[in-house]
Amino acid sequence: MEQERKFYNVEELARLLGVSKNKVYDLCHIEGFPAIWLGRRVIVSRSGFEQWVESQAGSGVDILAR
Repeated sequence: MEQERKFYNVEELARLLGVSKNKVYDLCHIEGFPAIWLGRRVIVSRSGFEQWVESQAGSGVDILAR
C-alpha cells in the first residue's frame, strides 16, 4: 500500500495547475503561499496548498498580479 505524499514539488504543482514551472515559482514568492524552501529546492505542503486555494477561491483577484 503506497502512502499518500504530503508535499508537491514544483513540476508536480505546475502539471496539476496547468501552468509553467516559472508561474509556480512566482506563486512560491507570494506571502502566505505554503512553500518550503530547502536551499534552491521548493516543496509545497499538499494540505497547506489546498487550504490556500480555498482561501483564494472567489476573491476575483489575479494572485500573480500582486
